[in-house]
Amino acid sequence: MHSNTRDIMQLLQCLITGGRCNGTKLLTEISLNLLFTSHNSIDNGISRGMGLLFASSKLGNLVFEAAEHLGHSCVIYMVPEKGFALVAIVNRASAGDELFHIINEFASHYLTRNTDVKLSHSPADKNALVGEYFDHQGTTLKIVLKEGELKAAVGTDVLSRVIAKGQRGLITENGRLAKYPWSIQTSGGTTWINAGPHQFCQSTHTAFERHSGKNYDALVGVYSNNQVGRIAIYSRGGQLYVAYSPWKEALLKNVKGTLFRQVGGPFPSELVKFSTTLQQLTLSDHSFLKTTEVY
Repeated sequence: MHSNTRDIMQLLQCLITGGRCNGTKLLTEISLNLLFTSHNSIDNGISRGMGLLFASSKLGNLVFEAAEHLGHSCVIYMVPEKGFALVAIVNRASAGDELFHIINEFASHYLTRNTDVKLSHSPADKNALVGEYFDHQGTTLKIVLKEGELKAAVGTDVLSRVIAKGQRGLITENGRLAKYPWSIQTSGGTTWINAGPHQFCQSTHTAFERHSGKNYDALVGVYSNNQVGRIAIYSRGGQLYVAYSPWKEALLKNVKGTLFRQVGGPFPSELVKFSTTLQQLTLSDHSFLKTTEVY
C-alpha cells in the first residue's frame, strides 16, 4: 500500500483518538480492534498485528512500524494512552533502524519532559573506540576524545566529529571517510572499523594478514541497470563485497571463475556472474553495466 505523509498522519490520528480524524468518525471499532490485534507472536513478548508491532516500554505501550522499501524508509511510532504519535519518512532505503533510533530519542525527550537532558547522537561507548587504527597500506585512522566528543581523522585530515548513526554504526561530518557509514566489528579481542571499501584495524599485523586474499581490482566498480538502479562492487580486507545501499551489503564467495555466491545480505545465496570482459554483471534476471563512477 502506497500513501503520503498526510494520509499517514490522519491514520495515526484515528488510531490514537478512537477512529476519529478532525471530528469525523473514519474507522469503526471493528477496524480498530483488527489493527490493534496481535496475530502472530514473535520473540521477546513482541507481537505483530496488521503491519504494526506492539511492545511495552518505560514510556508506555508502544505501537510502531519500521519499514524499508525500495528507495525510501518510514517509521510510525505511537504511545496511544498518551495521545502521542510521530512519523518519519526519508527518501533512502535501509534507514529504518536509524529513523527508529532518532524518533525514539525524540519520544523519550518529549514524553518524560526532562529538559535537562539534551538530545544527542554521540556514540554510547566513546572510550572504547579511542585509539589508532590501520588499513592494509599502513594508513592511520586516529580517533580521539576531545571536549567530550569523539573526533577522527585519516592521515593528515583535520579532525572531524564522529556521530552515532542509529545503533548500528557511525558517520563523520567531513574528511576522507565522510561519505561512508562506519560499522564496528570486534573479533578475537581486536576491533575493526569498516567504511565501505575501507577497513581499519587496531593491529597492523592483523590488518596485513586479513588482506592476504585474492586481487579483485578488475571487478571493483559501480554497476548500473536503468530499471533497478546502481550497485557497488568493492574489495575490503582481501574479500569481495556487493553493496546495495549503506549497510545493505553481502560478502561474495567465489564459486568458479567469475561466478560468485552472496553470503548474508538482503539476497543470501543468490549468484553474481561477471562477464568475461569484466564490464558487466548479472544479478538475478538483471544485467548491470560497469560505469566510470568510483565507490
